[in-house]
Amino acid sequence: MNTVRRKIAAIVGSIGLALGIGLVTAGSAHAGSNGQQIMILNNGGSAKTVLVWGNDQNGNSVKQCFSISGYETWISGWWWKGSMSVYWYDYSTNCSNNNPSNSSYSWTADIPATSSNDWQAIGRPGNTTLDNINRQIEFFDNRHVANSVKVVGYNQNGNLVEGCWATPGWDTAFSGWWWKFGPTLYLYSTSNCSGGYNSTVKTGMGGRDGTWYGATN
Repeated sequence: MNTVRRKIAAIVGSIGLALGIGLVTAGSAHAGSNGQQIMILNNGGSAKTVLVWGNDQNGNSVKQCFSISGYETWISGWWWKGSMSVYWYDYSTNCSNNNPSNSSYSWTADIPATSSNDWQAIGRPGNTTLDNINRQIEFFDNRHVANSVKVVGYNQNGNLVEGCWATPGWDTAFSGWWWKFGPTLYLYSTSNCSGGYNSTVKTGMGGRDGTWYGATN
């Protein structure tokens, strides 16, 4: 994965925290012995802020608005655990006054108490809009169950193709392969996409042409 892109994303996330937007309804979470930090995937490319509403590692309710920029934003220094709701706000710079009903899209995630890397990726899963655009895929194995991933779908030339990638870690970029029309990811416990797959992830490639799409399980 491109290190420069990751560093820029991390800086953007820190800027969002520094801006604060003044919407904390409980004390901010701090690193502890359990809980995870989150990384927001802005797959549609139009969201400016996200409202995160959940519990920190101590069980305190936290509701906070964060500025996001680009395809991914790392929200470092905030630790979460259990069920949380994330609301994306397209073109809004203040989470539409901290109101979930004004959001453009919402998703409920379950953040585990422990994980091998202390991060969970949260995107806009379930959007299967068949947009005629070309994007590369980055896969985040939140559940740590995939040792390889097979992607089946249409490439930038409209041909039905498939490819297999070993996924030894949490974050794997399928660089150099371009997809459109919502390809499907098949997750395998083996390292070479052999045997039966254990689950699937359906992508929705809506967004901007030539960018990344973050898929999570």
